Amino acid sequence: MTTFMIGSLGPFDETKGDINGYLLRLEHYLKVNDVESIYRLFVLLATVGPELVSLLQDLCSPVEVDETSYQELTDIQVNHFKPARLIIDERFKFNTRVQQQEESISEFVVALNHLAKRCNFGTFLKDALRDRLVCGINDSHIQQRLRNAESNCDETLKKALMLEEASKNANIFSASEPTFVNKIQANKNASKFNDYNKYESVQCTVCSKMGHSRYAVIKCNLCSQKGHLRSMCPKNPKKNHYKSDIHMVTEEV
Repeated sequence: MTTFMIGSLGPFDETKGDINGYLLRLEHYLKVNDVESIYRLFVLLATVGPELVSLLQDLCSPVEVDETSYQELTDIQVNHFKPARLIIDERFKFNTRVQQQEESISEFVVALNHLAKRCNFGTFLKDALRDRLVCGINDSHIQQRLRNAESNCDETLKKALMLEEASKNANIFSASEPTFVNKIQANKNASKFNDYNKYESVQCTVCSKMGHSRYAVIKCNLCSQKGHLRSMCPKNPKKNHYKSDIHMVTEEV
C-alpha cells in the first residue's frame, strides 16, 4: 500500500448521497492507491465516518466490526440502506412515469434510466426505455410523429430531440410575430392620426367644414354637380356667408 493516499473520499452522508455510489467511489479510491486486500476493511472503517462506524457496530453485533471481511461489511451497508425492492412495484413506477410540464426530453430520459436500474429488464431494457419515452412524452405532436415509424431506442431519442428543438424554434417565431404585426398596426394608426392633424386646420372646399379630407365624389344637392356640397355651391347665394363665418371663427381663435 502507498505511504501517501491519493485523493480524498470523505465520510458517507445518507442525506446527500447513495450508498452504492459511495461504495463505487471507495472501490476506485482503493484501486488508485493500490490498497492490498488485507487493508481494505481498515481503510473503509477509517473513511466512512464515525456515524456509519457506530451504525455498523450495531448491525454486526455481537461480532466486532473489525472481525468481519470487507465484502461482508459492504453487503451489510447495502442491505441496510438499500433493502430489496419488489420488481413489480419498481416497474409500476417506471411505466407510470410521464414527462413533467417543465421537463425537457433529455431530463425525462435521465429519469427513466434511473428508474429502469431497479426494474431488472435485462435484454429488454432498450425496448422498455423506447416505449416509455414515446408513451410518456407530453407533446402530442411529437408523440404522434414517433409512433409513425418503427425505430430502436437511440433512433427514437434522436428524433424526439430534433422534434423538440424544432418545436421550440417554432414557438419563439410565433411569439415574436404578434409584436411585428402590432408595430405595423401602430404605424397605420399613427399615420391616420397624422392625416387627421394635417386636415384639422384646413377648410374643405367641398363642404366648408374644418378638420377632414376632401370628398371629390360628393354630389351637390343644388346643382347636381360632383365635387362640392350645397354649402359651397357657386350657385348658392349663401356661399359667401359660410366663408365669412369661417374666417370670423378662425380670426377669433
